[in-house]
Amino acid sequence: MIFEKVTEELTAQDRNLRIQHDWISAKGSYVQVRHEDRPRQQGVVEDVTDDGAILWIAAHGPYTRRMILRSEGYEVWIAPL
Repeated sequence: MIFEKVTEELTAQDRNLRIQHDWISAKGSYVQVRHEDRPRQQGVVEDVTDDGAILWIAAHGPYTRRMILRSEGYEVWIAPL
Protein backbone atom coordinates (compact mmCIF):
# COMPACT_ATOMS: atom_id res chain seq x y z
CA MET A 1 0.00 0.00 0.00
CA ILE A 2 1.50 3.32 -1.03
CA PHE A 3 -1.06 5.79 0.29
CA GLU A 4 -4.06 5.65 2.51
CA LYS A 5 -6.16 7.90 4.66
CA VAL A 6 -6.05 6.98 8.32
CA THR A 7 -8.36 7.38 11.25
CA GLU A 8 -7.70 10.23 13.63
CA GLU A 9 -7.06 7.93 16.60
CA LEU A 10 -3.65 6.45 17.38
CA THR A 11 -3.49 2.67 17.32
CA ALA A 12 -1.00 0.44 19.13
CA GLN A 13 0.98 0.19 15.89
CA ASP A 14 1.05 4.01 15.59
CA ARG A 15 2.60 4.25 19.04
CA ASN A 16 5.62 2.28 17.81
CA LEU A 17 6.47 4.93 15.22
CA ARG A 18 9.11 7.60 15.86
CA ILE A 19 9.11 11.19 14.69
CA GLN A 20 11.30 11.88 11.66
CA HIS A 21 12.72 15.38 12.11
CA ASP A 22 14.87 15.16 8.95
CA TRP A 23 12.31 15.04 6.16
CA ILE A 24 15.01 14.79 3.48
CA SER A 25 16.11 11.38 4.73
CA ALA A 26 12.48 10.18 4.65
CA LYS A 27 12.43 10.21 0.84
CA GLY A 28 11.35 6.79 -0.42
CA SER A 29 10.10 5.69 3.01
CA TYR A 30 6.60 4.70 4.06
CA VAL A 31 5.51 7.30 6.63
CA GLN A 32 2.57 8.49 8.65
CA VAL A 33 1.74 12.21 8.53
CA ARG A 34 0.35 13.73 11.72
CA HIS A 35 -1.09 17.12 12.53
CA GLU A 36 -1.86 18.23 16.08
CA ASP A 37 -0.92 14.73 17.36
CA ARG A 38 -3.48 13.04 15.10
CA PRO A 39 -2.73 10.78 12.12
CA ARG A 40 -3.90 12.38 8.88
CA GLN A 41 -2.58 10.05 6.18
CA GLN A 42 0.22 7.71 5.31
CA GLY A 43 2.13 6.71 2.23
CA VAL A 44 5.49 6.77 0.48
CA VAL A 45 7.46 10.02 0.44
CA GLU A 46 7.97 10.68 -3.26
CA ASP A 47 9.99 13.87 -3.05
CA VAL A 48 11.28 16.49 -0.60
CA THR A 49 12.52 20.05 -1.15
CA ASP A 50 16.24 20.69 -0.65
CA ASP A 51 15.55 22.53 2.62
CA GLY A 52 13.26 19.78 3.93
CA ALA A 53 10.32 22.17 4.38
CA ILE A 54 7.95 20.43 1.95
CA LEU A 55 7.41 16.81 1.01
CA TRP A 56 5.08 14.98 -1.33
CA ILE A 57 3.27 11.73 -0.62
CA ALA A 58 3.11 9.63 -3.80
CA ALA A 59 -0.16 9.21 -5.66
CA HIS A 60 -1.71 5.75 -5.53
CA GLY A 61 -5.00 4.46 -6.93
CA PRO A 62 -7.73 7.07 -6.52
CA TYR A 63 -5.55 9.28 -4.30
CA THR A 64 -3.61 12.14 -5.86
CA ARG A 65 -0.10 13.24 -4.96
CA ARG A 66 -0.25 15.24 -1.74
CA MET A 67 1.98 18.15 -0.68
CA ILE A 68 2.77 18.41 3.05
CA LEU A 69 4.12 21.66 4.52
CA ARG A 70 6.17 21.61 7.71
CA SER A 71 5.20 25.27 8.30
CA GLU A 72 1.56 24.19 8.74
CA GLY A 73 2.50 22.06 11.73
CA TYR A 74 2.64 18.64 10.06
CA GLU A 75 4.98 15.96 11.41
CA VAL A 76 6.33 12.85 9.73
CA TRP A 77 6.47 9.60 11.71
CA ILE A 78 8.28 6.47 10.57
CA ALA A 79 8.78 2.90 11.78
CA PRO A 80 12.11 2.35 13.54
CA LEU A 81 14.70 0.36 11.61
